[in-house]
Amino acid sequence: MLPAPMNTASWPLAGLQYFVRRPHLWLRPLLAATIGWLLVLGAGISLGMWMWPEGDMAWWRYGLRSLAAIGVGAAGGLLIWLAVLPLLMGLAMEHLARAVLREHGVAVAEERLVESVLSSARVIGSTLGMRFGWLLVGVVGGFIAGPFGVPVAAYAMSYVAVFDALDVALAARGWSGKRRLAAIRANVPLATPALSAGALSVLLGLTILLWPFWLPALVTGAALSVRAWEGGDPPQPRPA
Repeated sequence: MLPAPMNTASWPLAGLQYFVRRPHLWLRPLLAATIGWLLVLGAGISLGMWMWPEGDMAWWRYGLRSLAAIGVGAAGGLLIWLAVLPLLMGLAMEHLARAVLREHGVAVAEERLVESVLSSARVIGSTLGMRFGWLLVGVVGGFIAGPFGVPVAAYAMSYVAVFDALDVALAARGWSGKRRLAAIRANVPLATPALSAGALSVLLGLTILLWPFWLPALVTGAALSVRAWEGGDPPQPRPA
């Protein structure tokens, strides 16, 4: 099994701590994350306002429809986030991962843009089932559970983001798309870090202004976690 320097539950939090303490890493990742956050907020607020009930009805019906509108807004925000996440990862976060790895003396690969896009597209294509599955969980949770669907949407968003953060970190080390996919599937339990990443997303989201730190924190934590991984052939899956 590949060595993992950081606990699987805590590396998103450790990534936030590392990133916050190094302002020289902030500019590009925070700019990209802020743009993504504005798109998510815009979609969520717009859908919520569109679904918001008018006041001429019974109070209990107004309350139920208001809750449903909040859930629909959360689902819409999730849909936009999953659509822009690969673009944000490719254009800004891989640069961050390289910077973190360099600070620890790890060799990085300067992949050409076309090669990087094709490699990432291969990974995305191989994980479409996972992406659509979690999208469905988040959207259905938002429609059915109203505001209680927000944690469901946050977990769904975090599960995919954790996978993509690890993928970006390995890409920064020069691993091919096939090699990255095999390594993550064989050696990284995603459910645990997705839970802590989801809680972190909700907490930072409540502040609104600090939420753009979330995605860079995941990429930073992933880069720290994979810095000691060997870059040879894909590891063998763990015995069942």
